[in-house]
Amino acid sequence: MIFTNSKGYEYQIRLVGVDEADLITLDNIRIDHQDRPDMTLEEYFAFAGAEAERPYFEFMELEILDSLREGNGLEITKDDLSSLPKEFVDIRIYRTDRDALAARDRHQEKEYKNMDRYEIEGYEVIEMVVRSGNQYSARANLPLAWQGLRIKVVRLDPLPEVVEKE
Repeated sequence: MIFTNSKGYEYQIRLVGVDEADLITLDNIRIDHQDRPDMTLEEYFAFAGAEAERPYFEFMELEILDSLREGNGLEITKDDLSSLPKEFVDIRIYRTDRDALAARDRHQEKEYKNMDRYEIEGYEVIEMVVRSGNQYSARANLPLAWQGLRIKVVRLDPLPEVVEKE
C-alpha cells in the first residue's frame, strides 16, 4: 500500500505480525523506502524528518489502523496536521513522576476501600479498559467525533498495590 507523507513523498506501508484475532497497534506498522526498508514508525520519523506527523499518528491511530487493515493506503497532508485540535495534548506521567505521585497518593488518600461517587452531566458514556501506550504511559482511544470536545475520565478500579523498594 502507498503512504504519502505530509511532505508529498511516497513510501510503502504495511502491517506485520497480524492475525485475524490480533489487536493491532502502531507497533505493527512498517514503512519501506528504497534506501531504508522495514522501518518502524520511530525509525520513519527520524529517517524522514517527519516528527510533526507523530501527533497525527497518535491521535488518529484507530482510523489509520482500520484503513491499513482494510487494504487502503494512507495520505497525510499539511491540512491534516493543522486540523489536529489545538488542545490536543499527549498527557504523560513519566516513570519518576508516576512513582512519586503513587507514593504521595498512598499517604494522602483516604484508604480507597470505598469508591467516591461522582455526578457528571454529559452526552455519552463509554466504558473501556485502558491499554498500554508505551513504557511511560497508557491510553484510551475515543471516537473521532469527540475530537476537540471536553471529556472527564473517572478511574473505576483501584490501583494495584505497589511494593515499596527498601
